[in-house]
Amino acid sequence: MKKFVAMRGQAPDQGEPVHGGWGFGVVCSLHVGEERAVTTFVVEEDVCWLLAYNDYHRIGDRKDAYNYFIDLYASGDLMPSDKDYETFFENSDVDEEDIDAVMSLELLDEVAVISRELLDEARSAPGTEAVRTFRVNGKQLMCVDVVLEPTARAEEGWLSLVLPEDEYLSDDDLYELVASLLPPGVTPLYSNDFRGRARVAGEIVYQWDYYE
Repeated sequence: MKKFVAMRGQAPDQGEPVHGGWGFGVVCSLHVGEERAVTTFVVEEDVCWLLAYNDYHRIGDRKDAYNYFIDLYASGDLMPSDKDYETFFENSDVDEEDIDAVMSLELLDEVAVISRELLDEARSAPGTEAVRTFRVNGKQLMCVDVVLEPTARAEEGWLSLVLPEDEYLSDDDLYELVASLLPPGVTPLYSNDFRGRARVAGEIVYQWDYYE
């Protein structure tokens, strides 16, 4: 814990990226001697989470710490849950005015702010998913997933939106939301899969081709 506070307190977004089922750079390694831990930094909330710790690290061993972290992710026990966020905000010393300011943001306005950043991240690592989860006070509003595959003269892209079951957007709001996330001038087409992966419950997928 002391190493986590010392290292991530100075640079919460730093660390060696760990490969797994999550997007590249989402989970980072924290070395504690021969022991290992993993962290994630949520930019939208300015929160760095200590996700898990394991004292056994042997490359190639099935019981290695990183395999343990991957197993936790696969079972849904690695990343922060909505309950974790609720507990954090209930017990944190975040200024109430800051929370009110976040709560007052409209979803579409917030998406517009980060859309360019999301596309730039996807372009900088072709074939790797760029992911953003939008939360307000612990409540997930939307998860956005973008991946781009460049070819000689074109750029093929996929956009995935996952909304909670109790979240509703009108057709006009959804159109405006999708338009704000795509490169200018492209025409998105509704897709039944996300780059070959079948859609999950609550997921909306669009695909596009962009010719220069």
